[in-house]
Amino acid sequence: LCFTIIGIIDINFLTDFIVDLKTLISFAFYRQNVEFGDIRICVEYGDNNYHDVGSFYIPGLFEKETEKPEINSFIDYGFIPWNIFYIRIGKIVEAIEQNELYVYNLPENKKYQKYISIVSIPKDASAFEFEFYRLYPDYVSVKKNNDAYKKYEEEIIKIRDTSEKEVAKICKDQLANLFNPSLKERIEYAFDQFEYLLKDIYEKVFDTLDKKQIAKVIRDARNDVDHGSLKTKIDVNVANAYYCIRILILAMTLKRFGFSDEEIKKSIIMVFEIRI
Repeated sequence: LCFTIIGIIDINFLTDFIVDLKTLISFAFYRQNVEFGDIRICVEYGDNNYHDVGSFYIPGLFEKETEKPEINSFIDYGFIPWNIFYIRIGKIVEAIEQNELYVYNLPENKKYQKYISIVSIPKDASAFEFEFYRLYPDYVSVKKNNDAYKKYEEEIIKIRDTSEKEVAKICKDQLANLFNPSLKERIEYAFDQFEYLLKDIYEKVFDTLDKKQIAKVIRDARNDVDHGSLKTKIDVNVANAYYCIRILILAMTLKRFGFSDEEIKKSIIMVFEIRI
């Protein structure tokens, strides 16, 4: 992997660039433990001639155990195909620089790509919310067209307008959040948007795709963990629901970066090692 940087650079720029590049590779391989090995610095002289002037090392950043290749595997899975990925590298790097790529939910290594735990649940839920508001910035909650919510809004406004300051403030806070879509609603909407593309993949996990039930399981598990409850057990329903949301999150991210439907599906099949 070779990058050419034009102009004068300093150590801070180079450090930031290497860190961003590590994030880029982590995203491509859908895991945290990616390493570069030896990072060489070269200076160009003449046309396409480079002189090796040294190596670059950041203490504490490149010291994790690297992933060992599967020697007996003819086709290595677990990453976005390079011939698809490299075309969008510029756009993805720009997103990383602007803190517009959520990678905190990526598993530590390849074997944990399908592993769901109390620790991973809130990360995956946060990753979904991050992607949802970027892919659907103008989404309007179904509550806006719900007669019950409209009536409740009218009642709260009456109380606000006829109450003293402290009560009016409570009403104002309620009105500010009244029509915010719930996590369950957003998940159902996103599942609907990608069902045409991912339905056959989901059916590898669930016999029948019940979007409302999956969204409920995801919401309930996230709420239990976030509010300090340990009543959520990682049973097959929770594990499968969060596995599906990981697939959906990756599809949403790739869609945001301009991947075609065919490229999204191929990438998901490769990353999650799904046989269709």
